[in-house]
Amino acid sequence: MRNQDDVLLEDSWVDPLDQLDDDVAPPPPDPDEMLALLTSREAPQRMLAARAFCEVADRRAVEPLINLLRDSCPWCG
Repeated sequence: MRNQDDVLLEDSWVDPLDQLDDDVAPPPPDPDEMLALLTSREAPQRMLAARAFCEVADRRAVEPLINLLRDSCPWCG
């Protein structure tokens, strides 16, 4: 059996996800941080950094990105 306090809590509860503003874009990736990840030992980190440079143009990333073309595919074994 529910009491009055339970009903009040249910009525006043707000889902935090409903408070998000859909028009606010996340900040762009930090180029310096992404440059460091391009040479990470972890393939997923390198892939994350490579993807970031699709959005952030930085000439410093050209050579490390070219070097990533030699990486083996992490999903192909």
